[in-house]
Amino acid sequence: MIYKKYWMVTVCAMALSALWAQDYSFAPDIMQPTQSQSFNLAGGFEGTLSGQVTSREFIDFSYMSEHFAFIAATSFHQDDKYSPDIANIPGGTLFNSYFLMNQGGMIFRTQEMELQVGRLEHHDVIDSPYSLFISSRRNPALIANFRYENDFAFYETRWIQLNSNSAVVTLAFPDGFPDRGAELKTYGIKVGTMRFGFQDAAVYVGRSFDLEYFVSPMPNYLIQYVNGTAGRPWSTGVNENDVMGFFWDWKPTEATYLDAQAFIDDVSIFGLFDSSDHPWKAAYSLGSKIKTDYGTFALHHALATKYVFSRTRDTSGEDYEYSYTYYPDTRFPMADGTLRSISIEDLMLGYYNGENNIAFRLDYDGSWHGIHFVSDLEFVLSGPKSPTNSWHEFTNYPAPGTKLFDYSILEKKLALNVQASRRFGDFLAFVNLSASVAFNALELQDPGNITGVLANDNIWIWRPGEATELLGSIGIGLRYDIPVMKALVK
Repeated sequence: MIYKKYWMVTVCAMALSALWAQDYSFAPDIMQPTQSQSFNLAGGFEGTLSGQVTSREFIDFSYMSEHFAFIAATSFHQDDKYSPDIANIPGGTLFNSYFLMNQGGMIFRTQEMELQVGRLEHHDVIDSPYSLFISSRRNPALIANFRYENDFAFYETRWIQLNSNSAVVTLAFPDGFPDRGAELKTYGIKVGTMRFGFQDAAVYVGRSFDLEYFVSPMPNYLIQYVNGTAGRPWSTGVNENDVMGFFWDWKPTEATYLDAQAFIDDVSIFGLFDSSDHPWKAAYSLGSKIKTDYGTFALHHALATKYVFSRTRDTSGEDYEYSYTYYPDTRFPMADGTLRSISIEDLMLGYYNGENNIAFRLDYDGSWHGIHFVSDLEFVLSGPKSPTNSWHEFTNYPAPGTKLFDYSILEKKLALNVQASRRFGDFLAFVNLSASVAFNALELQDPGNITGVLANDNIWIWRPGEATELLGSIGIGLRYDIPVMKALVK
């Protein structure tokens, strides 16, 4: 009976043909160069009903010109996601609310080169919600990104701070999260309207920045292999992780776009073949987009095997915490000491659905009668996942072979998101709608001694449970773009 209801919900949701809008504050895109200069100042608010009424207020300002741009954006939240900021007022907190630094950075650019520095939203080389190396959720992070591009090729090197001087203490990390950093290099070639290339990413522990990884065009695999090997006077002796992948995209016409990407961990000569002692830890994504008179439609698909984003060592020690994630744990402590889960979407540095899943997503972007719609409909089938725990409830790789959906039950999730916005002069009004149903919804659980083998640490794991989870929310907001430049010109 539950599956009949599930397919009824699926058919009804698909019939709606609706999709998700990004929960942006509609800040200007400083990544795009402009021939003229402009200064932008804006503020606004959004109220959301999702079981309880919450709100957020935001303000941002930015400057854009042909060769230089900067942005500073902050928001004020009342949703209890994080502990409230401390304030010297009655109650001891800032009205039970907290601030976030959404963006704060600068961009310097010439015709062929660009340097981005600061806390910025960042994205992958391909235009896909299922991008594998950098999450399409565009989670802001402290980065330094240098890019060179000409008519034939392009090269990009990006440093990403993961953790630095952390005071976050959990059961798995009683001394706080270790310093961690990541480096992503992208080598690409352009042939007509087609691009293809190679991506190479490293995660290192014990420091949050490594100059050689950032400035050297040498592949990250060779840097970590040479520097980490014992028996040399310069040897670091540390354990680091390197992942590789490939991308391809093609824009055969102005109205069409195709993309593909692969992500491969534990690369070795034996990794070319699936074996009991060296499983495939890999992910791929495929996408297509077409622009019509009725809007832009897109279809995307991705698959990720189990353990693909996790560290491969289960030994305790700060130099082993090199999972491909923003944080080395799945939980963090609130101000009162209680541990709260970090969502998969917030945790993942790469593909936002994490490991051990197959996903399909339909997107739409278009305007009707002056109203702009951005939306998505997504189906995800997931097994247990915890990219920060090397082998989940095991202490070693549970042979034989590659793992995917090796669990008695799986989560079946359907999510629908819609955003509608309309501009009225300097005002922008928007509405966000979201709804999802998850059968055998993922639950964050203690790894436990469920297989007779002691878990390797205290990092909890998401596993499909017995419950059906229904979620929904509606948000209404307004943004006001203050006409600063108009006043200055006058």
